[in-house]
Amino acid sequence: MQSGELLEIIEQMYAFDTPEALLQGLHKLLLPHIYHQSLIYFPFAPGTHKFQADGTLAVHVQKKYIDLFFEKYYKAVPIYATQISIKRMPPNTAVVPNRLLPDAIVKRTSFYREFLKPQNQYHMLLSKLDAFNHPFGGIAFHRGEEDEPFDAEDEAILNPVLPHLARALYFCLNRVPVQTDLAASFPDSLDLTQRQQEIVACLMSGMSNREIAEKLFITEQTVKDHLYAVYKKAEVNSRTALIAKFFPGGSTFALTYAAMTHAISLTQPIELILPCL
Repeated sequence: MQSGELLEIIEQMYAFDTPEALLQGLHKLLLPHIYHQSLIYFPFAPGTHKFQADGTLAVHVQKKYIDLFFEKYYKAVPIYATQISIKRMPPNTAVVPNRLLPDAIVKRTSFYREFLKPQNQYHMLLSKLDAFNHPFGGIAFHRGEEDEPFDAEDEAILNPVLPHLARALYFCLNRVPVQTDLAASFPDSLDLTQRQQEIVACLMSGMSNREIAEKLFITEQTVKDHLYAVYKKAEVNSRTALIAKFFPGGSTFALTYAAMTHAISLTQPIELILPCL
């Protein structure tokens, strides 16, 4: 994978608003570089390295097999789990578990007969996901039994992506709820995304770009990009102008906001304040 392609994948991952959209997008983004027929994300139960069914997300994996995994095989510690300690796995690092067990052993198990074979899900590429020193789940990519196994080249492609995938997924899973009364203040014609509404909600509480980024678990540049898109939709060129145009109190509230966030005296004329914001 060329560096430009890697940067494009990373940039697009941070643009998704929901974990479901992120995983679907990741599947499409990685497919030309790492062939895989399906992928699955398992969240950890709080305070543990144990997978939990609640919150599990998958692309091209039927729910009945996810249910079967947790009802029968995960509790019984599948043969793969006997060889791999998730807790000891290095974070955001690809691992190929098939190297640890001979095919002859795997194919004698009910795990293979009842779970892997019916899905044509045999070769796996796994990683523990960690964001901000917080391990929160694992992800697995799958290939069929007749496909080539995952190898060191696949690991080398995936490893630079994994830290960003972990952060992007963590951002999506820890979203700040939208203030519905705030969202209702915008006309439908603006067509703001959920993320844009969240950013404006934070803006209305007086947060700086940096504070918004920390609150929403996104980069400061992402905040700026979303605000630019909001300004363009609203046909304004500053946050104060946005507030004055769409929120109760109009210019009076905008002046209060300016004083609160920029330590500007309320006695200054609005035309002197706006260029500062």
